[in-house]
Amino acid sequence: MFEVRDLWPQSLEAVGAAPSSSIFYRSLERLARFLYQRADRIVVDGEWKRCTLAAAGVQPQKIVVIRNGVAEDFCLEPESAGALSARQQLRIELKLLDKFLVMYCGTLGMAHGLETVLLAADRLRQWPEIVFLLLGEGAERDKIIRRIDELRLSNLRYLGKQARERIPAFLAASDACLVPLRRSEVFKTAIPSKMFEAMIAAKPVILGVEGEAKEILLEARAGIAVPPEDAEALAGAICTLWKNPVLGLKQGGNGRLAALDKYTRRHQSTAYLELLAGLVNTPRHHGVPEQLQPGKPTSVK
Repeated sequence: MFEVRDLWPQSLEAVGAAPSSSIFYRSLERLARFLYQRADRIVVDGEWKRCTLAAAGVQPQKIVVIRNGVAEDFCLEPESAGALSARQQLRIELKLLDKFLVMYCGTLGMAHGLETVLLAADRLRQWPEIVFLLLGEGAERDKIIRRIDELRLSNLRYLGKQARERIPAFLAASDACLVPLRRSEVFKTAIPSKMFEAMIAAKPVILGVEGEAKEILLEARAGIAVPPEDAEALAGAICTLWKNPVLGLKQGGNGRLAALDKYTRRHQSTAYLELLAGLVNTPRHHGVPEQLQPGKPTSVK
């Protein structure tokens, strides 16, 4: 089994870490090809990744899509007494009781294009009712902190890495969740798991990702999609939700329904167990299970 959640080494070039002409890139490319060839089954988290690998010469019969998911009990039950209490307490703690809170929670990495979030905050400084919460750690942490200081973003709070058990309270306290990535062809195949965490918590998602993630969001009617690295569009989407709280509630509710219906860990683990059982119990031929030979249908979609 070969589990593929990001495309390597293409992701290195996408974040500017290594050009495709470098020895490092080519070495990783050879390693990836070797693993694709030797694997009996390749699991990817989206159709766009499946198509990309097939177009690159990976046997389509090997590739199965099992999407990312979220635990059903990850968040506090929306609108429950527990969620409302956690929301109130955290907002009091942060002294942001009457603000519209826009949250980014996750890795502060090279892929995430968080400069766009800072520039959107800069554009919205004239509306003190809107406050950004930034949670997490990562390779870009120090650079982001410097930029916050340079831009003098009094409407943005960087709170660092938080214990995982506190994240449900932060989700309850927020009014919208940001899911950005840099603009790149390879990131059109990305489906950030933080999108599903916001959806299960019934929070509208403002998505700065093109491709399959955008398709999922729009199909679920769970938020607003904006072009990657477009601070003006991001600021506009935030204002739209701030001025239209009913819209945010509607999109958040849509997202929760979609997450419960399609994107829970329970659904995905069931599909994965079926896949593993089929792989173990089928005859093998030259390293590839019989059911994966050309002309043999796959049982898991």
